[in-house]
Order: sequence, then C-alpha cells, then structure tokens
Amino acid sequence: MKKIKLLFTFLLTFIIGVNSAFAVCETSELNKVRQNAYKVSTSYDLIKEEENDEDYTPPDGLTEEEIENFVPYNYYFNIYINNVSEDLYVVVKDSISGASKTFHHADTNNGVITIKDENFTELNDYTIDIYAENVDCGSTKIRTINYRKPKYNEYSGYSICEGLSSYYLCKTFIDFDIDYNFDEVYDKISNQIAAKEKEEEEKGNNSVTDKIENFLGKNKIAIIVGGIIVGAGVATTIVIMVRRRRVA
Repeated sequence: MKKIKLLFTFLLTFIIGVNSAFAVCETSELNKVRQNAYKVSTSYDLIKEEENDEDYTPPDGLTEEEIENFVPYNYYFNIYINNVSEDLYVVVKDSISGASKTFHHADTNNGVITIKDENFTELNDYTIDIYAENVDCGSTKIRTINYRKPKYNEYSGYSICEGLSSYYLCKTFIDFDIDYNFDEVYDKISNQIAAKEKEEEEKGNNSVTDKIENFLGKNKIAIIVGGIIVGAGVATTIVIMVRRRRVA
C-alpha cells in the first residue's frame, strides 16, 4: 500500500513538473511582450558638472587672472535605455568594464534606465539583451540592441576645425577611432578647407553667371525689340546715305 502511495506521489510530482516545464504564456501576452521589446530604445546626454575637488590644478599657460577665475568642470555621459515596460527586463554589458548588470522595471524611472558613463574620451560598446519577465513566455532573449557610446574628439577644439563642425574629423563627438597621426589629420583638414574655399569661389562665380542669365531671360523681348529698332535705324540711315550719293 505504501509502495502504491509512493508511486502515485511520484507520478503526480512528475506530471506537475512536466506541465510546468512545458507551460507557455498566451499568444496575446507573448505578442505584447515582443511588441514592447521593440519599443526599447537608447539615447545619451552629455553632462557638465562643476568639479568639487579643491586640490584641482588649473592647466598651464593661464594668466593670474584666468587662474583666479578658473572653474574646472567634469564631463560624463548619461546613457538612457528607454521604454522598459513591466513585462521586460534587460541585461546590459559594456566593452570597457566587461561586466554585466540586470535591470528590471523596478530599477527604472518611469521605464527609463540611466547608466553613468565617465569614459569621456573612449568609445564604449553596449550590448543590451531584452528578456520577458514571465518565464513562461520563454527564457531566451527576445531582442538585442548594440549601442556605441561616442567619445569626445580632441581635434574639434583646434582652431583649424573652426567652421568645419560637420566634417567628420572635426565633429565634437564621434563614434569611431581616428587612426591617423596628427600630421595626417592636419593634412586632411587642410584639404577640406581648400575644397570648401574652392566650392565657395565656384558658387560666387556661378552666382554672377546666374544673375546675367536671369537678366537676359527676363529682358529677352525688350532686347530683341531694341535690337530690331536699332537695326532698322541703322538700315534706314544706310539707305538714305546711298540715295543721297546717287542723287549727288
């Protein structure tokens, strides 16, 4: 009798375990989870804060007045993972630290996860894996977002980049490493300046040509009529002169 009870208990436990293992969420819930996963997005802000370190040393080359009025600032990025709903959680890993961290909706501020990234002058690649909170909807990730945090481009502050903020080597923040040395960067920017000046010069020449063509186009009839009148006047003068010569 005991053996029968034990066998019955074992079978019941096995059946419950099998049912739990193969339990699935409703199709409507799964579709909603997937839709929400594809609403997740990323963005960033550059944060500028006044440096509170009293031992901070101002950079060299400043005058006494500039040193006295110098205010040091600390810059860093805030990385935002937006639209993390209650039915999702995300696992975030970055390339610099190599560490992974899990965030649930409870860790967000109205669905927004904020990660402070102080790697101001380095690129940082984030891998964001998105999962369903309900394990019955599957334990595999639904979606992966690969996000690269940009870095500050030191060349953007050089005087040679003035007026070239849209040129890829002069942008303030870039999402790639510059594999050129200083001389090569200088040459490329100089070439860009020369190309821009040539383009502006050609635009100036084209502008003069366009004005002339516009003038001719707008006054075409007047010019033709004037030409006919002048031509007729010249022709009349010639006929009169010829007749006078014949009479003479």
